[in-house]
Amino acid sequence: MEAQYRCGLIEPSSPGVPPPQMYSSAFVAELQARYERQLEDMREAASLLVAEKEAEVAAARREASNAAAARDPDAVAAAHDEVLAQVEASNEAHMVREAGLAELAQARAEAKADVARLKEEHARKLAETREWYVQQVRDAESAREKAMQALAAERAAAGSGTAAAVETVKAEAHSVILELRNTLAAESQALVEARAALDSANASRKAELRVLRSKFDECLRVLQMKEAQFEAALARAAEEAHLRVSELEDKLAARERDAERADELHAAQIASYATKLERSQAAFSDMERRHASQLAAATTELDRLRTHYESVAAEGSTAVERAREADFTIRKLRDENELLLAELELNAADVERLRQENARLATELERMDSMVYGSGKSSRRARSGTAKRKAGRR
Repeated sequence: MEAQYRCGLIEPSSPGVPPPQMYSSAFVAELQARYERQLEDMREAASLLVAEKEAEVAAARREASNAAAARDPDAVAAAHDEVLAQVEASNEAHMVREAGLAELAQARAEAKADVARLKEEHARKLAETREWYVQQVRDAESAREKAMQALAAERAAAGSGTAAAVETVKAEAHSVILELRNTLAAESQALVEARAALDSANASRKAELRVLRSKFDECLRVLQMKEAQFEAALARAAEEAHLRVSELEDKLAARERDAERADELHAAQIASYATKLERSQAAFSDMERRHASQLAAATTELDRLRTHYESVAAEGSTAVERAREADFTIRKLRDENELLLAELELNAADVERLRQENARLATELERMDSMVYGSGKSSRRARSGTAKRKAGRR
């Protein structure tokens, strides 16, 4: 009994009470299942975290490549903003990963606390069982000694006893001791089996924790490597976007300079055409005034000659000669009038041609403005309309 006590094969309890309940296989299985569920939850959390990080890195790479391939500065800026948003999301995912690490550390601490609590409870029950079995052995020894003393007292009182009575007492004492030894052996065996099951569960849990730790470290290493790759890709994309924006700004400045030179050239051409149009309109106005004055003079002369012809129609041959001269003068004035009308028609055709040329040049100027300025063509069209109105007024 003392040897079994020293070897730790006795379960704890208080003296004078039945031995406490052993750790059953169901309790050990439940404890192991709970640890396995915690490990599985931690595995799933780590897998989801790694998958989300890989998806974010892939999306950021696609956005960076699209932004680098785009030719529109607004698209490049938008892609750059989206990449910055991806970086912020990555930082949030990193914070989530830190929270997952904290949760894993908390779960480990809880598991360690549970193991320590179970060990303390096991030690307490072991000490109580040892004390109970030691007390039972002491009580059995005390009862045996008391029985032997009572037997000796009866033998001394009776003077002598029968051998049958002595054998009966010995048999009863032996059966009690044997029963106690059998009970102790059964309880010790149950304790050994429970301790073996608990050790197996602890070993399995430690192995699972080691495997999970190695996998988590591997995932963390891969995640850190992908973060470094993503940051490098982001830096390259930002540099390429900056170079692309600089190149587009240089091209835009060159196009603006070309547009300014073309605008100056078009303005000079429009001014030249406007000057020519003003001169043509002035000449046309002068011709109209001359024609009007000549036509009025011719009409007056015709009226005078008609009156004179009517007054001298009766004067004879002299009057006829004068009439012929008047008719010649009338035909001459009529021919001059026809020449003036033809000249007026030619001037009107020249004016119409100049107006059509001015309209064509204005249309060409608007087209070139739309090619050079794009969205700024409304202001160019407004300036062109103003120039047309000025030319029309002139």
